[in-house]
Amino acid sequence: MTVGVATMTVYNYLSREEILRVVVRRAFRILTGNIAEDTRARVNEGRPLRSLLDTAEKMMDFSAERRNLYNFLFDFSNRELIHNESTMGLYNVATKVFKPCFSEESYRGFAKDWNLFFILADGVIRAYTQGRHGVDAEPYRNMLQRSFDLLLAPWEKLCDLAKVDFEALEELSR
Repeated sequence: MTVGVATMTVYNYLSREEILRVVVRRAFRILTGNIAEDTRARVNEGRPLRSLLDTAEKMMDFSAERRNLYNFLFDFSNRELIHNESTMGLYNVATKVFKPCFSEESYRGFAKDWNLFFILADGVIRAYTQGRHGVDAEPYRNMLQRSFDLLLAPWEKLCDLAKVDFEALEELSR
């Protein structure tokens, strides 16, 4: 037997902000679900920063399946709602996990390129999701790959794999 609940009933128990926070936490959990395993695999391959491209590709897949939710998550007008400890895993992965791999000076350059990569990735993803239903994803994936190759791949040779912070990675995945 299934018991139905009227759509508006939840508002009797939770505020709009509480509901949206739950939605945001769940969405980021879906988006960052396997980030620890994926990054560990890339470190073992000697390509740790490739996990950042993997994340961008997951964001693209997520946006194709949940366009409005993707737009909500990455819309800066929702900053207060989205920027809290439970949802910052995606944003913080490069800071917490990869920062120890670089010298202080190298990290500053890497952080700028990492930020630019995700700005470009977001633009590519939004262009893809604004296309008509059935748009071929391959050209957009190629743009993500090219952005990675130009901005982040060069940093891999400076990343000390022994210093990847797996403890922070596991923490971000919870």
